[in-house]
Amino acid sequence: SSSPPCSAMAFCSTDMASMKKKTTQQLQTVVFPLEYDAKPFTLLVNSTGTESNLKQIFSETELNIVKELRFYSENRDYSFSIYRKALATEGPNSEISIHILLIKCESYKFPRNPNAHPLEAFCGTNFYGPLVVACSKNTPPYQLCDFDMELLNFIKIMNQRQNLVFPPPFNIFSVRSIANIPCTINSLFYGDLDTDFKTNTSKNFYMFRYKTAWCPQKRMRHDWTQCIYAHRFQDFRRPPDQYNYAPEDCTEIKGEICPHGVKCKFSHSNFERMYHPSKYKANPCDQTHRNLHLTCKRGEMCAFFHDESEKRHHAEVQNIKGHLEEMYVKLNRIENRV
Repeated sequence: SSSPPCSAMAFCSTDMASMKKKTTQQLQTVVFPLEYDAKPFTLLVNSTGTESNLKQIFSETELNIVKELRFYSENRDYSFSIYRKALATEGPNSEISIHILLIKCESYKFPRNPNAHPLEAFCGTNFYGPLVVACSKNTPPYQLCDFDMELLNFIKIMNQRQNLVFPPPFNIFSVRSIANIPCTINSLFYGDLDTDFKTNTSKNFYMFRYKTAWCPQKRMRHDWTQCIYAHRFQDFRRPPDQYNYAPEDCTEIKGEICPHGVKCKFSHSNFERMYHPSKYKANPCDQTHRNLHLTCKRGEMCAFFHDESEKRHHAEVQNIKGHLEEMYVKLNRIENRV
């Protein structure tokens, strides 16, 4: 089997006795963020050099490290677990394991990590939520050691040599080319809609937040038509206060792929069109309009009005459109500065 990168081997062969003399040093780890539009990045953490477990570093008293990750929320309780796998069963690689810190949340089920496929293929399992990866010795006292991008590339090469293709790469839309998925998946699309639903008026929620985040309980059986989260491309919406698009169907989209992606100026689904602030509750519901004795099955979730009390009149719609135009101008200025 192949040897690990020289930098990793050199670190792991360091005299451990001399390391114990140091009160504080920096351990190099690599973070695999949860957002699709992000990439793995290096994170240096303080270490005594004697730890054998990343949980000893990422403890409840060290949540300042976790707060650097974009998914963090003070309203959630976080816990940690460890996944280890030796780099090889024999040879010099057998002395080292990859040491993966899994970050979990009791009140929220993280989706599958879109950036962790090299680790998934190497370990033969799916990983959910953000990950922090280091290395560790396989013999007592099992000290942690650096994990760097060079070692990540080594794992990718090993995957290719061994033809490790399971599990398949992350693909939220089940299309062949991840590079051409219609929307860039980022932290915004993993929002807490339950809190938004409680803190916003009904109209504002359905216009600006309904179906704009992926369901954290997608694996649990429930009626997706009654769920405020998105479950598939057909019911997903870009937040109209963050993305400037018209409530008119895109003519360039083919299947689930649009050449303009998330920045397309037109709607990619019926939900984007129907719940757009320019359309929501501005037209009558067919079920109640044709038969006054028929109750709409969609109820509050229906994008159309059922009586005059729900109807959004022309002046209200125009007022919202004016505010959105001002917001889009500000967003464009921020993007141009970046």
